[in-house]
Amino acid sequence: MSDSVVLRVEDVSHDYAVAGGRRRILHDVSLSVEAGRTLAVVGESGAGKSTLTRLVAGLERPTGGRVAVNGESPALRVGVTSPVQMVFQNPLEALNRFVSVGANVREALKHLPRRERPGRVAELLEQVGISAARAGDKPRAFSGGQLQRIVIARALGAEPKLLLCDEPTSA
Repeated sequence: MSDSVVLRVEDVSHDYAVAGGRRRILHDVSLSVEAGRTLAVVGESGAGKSTLTRLVAGLERPTGGRVAVNGESPALRVGVTSPVQMVFQNPLEALNRFVSVGANVREALKHLPRRERPGRVAELLEQVGISAARAGDKPRAFSGGQLQRIVIARALGAEPKLLLCDEPTSA
């Protein structure tokens, strides 16, 4: 495989606790994704697509096997922007409803000096087809599709090495 592999999933399995024992959701999954490439994981409901996404994002640990992003296991660390960003299935739940969409997007810009953040928020919103003039509006003022694009803007603002989308067309 190439040195440009951003994501490597090797023999990953994952179990969940259920009444009376454990249920295996993923069975020895392996895949890799090179920088600049797109991979779609398709399957029926309950096949484990969202579970795989959560493992790659570092939101859960696999029961077996290994997940590596840029050669390291993904892990969430307080105060550190992850190189893996995720666009969740329900955009309204992914946003803080009590602050403006501009503030939601700005959360991903901690790597930038404070004075650069407002301009970058406006740029990101415009990139996804949302007028920068609406940065002060709360999430409830937007349609589901617009919210999905706002969540994408926030994810892109973190300049991720890997962008994960769970059911990206659901909204």
